[in-house]
Amino acid sequence: MHGSEVIVKVFVEDSTSVAISMTQTMFSATARSMVGATCMSAADGFSTADEMRLSPVERNLSTYDAIEDFLQSHNNLMPIRYSYPEIRKMTNGFTEKLGEGGFAIVFKEKLRSGHLVAIKMLDKSKANGQDFVGEVATIGRIPHINVVQLIGFCVEGPKCALIYEFMPNVSLDKYVFSQEGSIPLSIEKIYEISLGVGRGIEYLHQGCDMQILHFDIKPHNILLDENFTPKVSNLGLPNFILQIIA
Repeated sequence: MHGSEVIVKVFVEDSTSVAISMTQTMFSATARSMVGATCMSAADGFSTADEMRLSPVERNLSTYDAIEDFLQSHNNLMPIRYSYPEIRKMTNGFTEKLGEGGFAIVFKEKLRSGHLVAIKMLDKSKANGQDFVGEVATIGRIPHINVVQLIGFCVEGPKCALIYEFMPNVSLDKYVFSQEGSIPLSIEKIYEISLGVGRGIEYLHQGCDMQILHFDIKPHNILLDENFTPKVSNLGLPNFILQIIA
């Protein structure tokens, strides 16, 4: 921040960044939304231009190189990095599957310490490197009780994995959208969960070093631990991260 001027730095595909200057008055809640829409268009433009210049193989190599460069330059801030053979050993050859989505398969395993973890194996043919970097760079640096903890990660070429604390009560949508056999939550518990989600979002917006805008808050992205403490998850979903540069 320089005087009354605010610099917003936007990170887009392949570590490209765009700096936008505006006054403090402009940087209101409404202005943030407008900047978000503008920057998403800019990100789309960069991605389209890159796709026109690069072949599929070159795009993959470029993405992997960008991920590796980022991880190496921020190594002291990252969670534990595991090799792919270590991930295979942890999952016993990927046997106990918890679930599967459009971009990843999640497995349940136990670390040597005895802690249960959820290992998300990303499908790099469908996902992109930006989401992976966003997840490692954000969750890996956020120690808050209402934000899911990233314990470690793996990246070896096209093989990418994220290792999270295990959430035995899965996600909030299982209780909000009642299914047969599910346990209904009491009004008191719903109130506690609502407060916890609010604390997590408030911390992301104002409490941590980076001002992180999630853009995809929904019951599916609110995980619940053994005590039904809510954890905001999937921070890698936004297409960019806003940082205020002092």
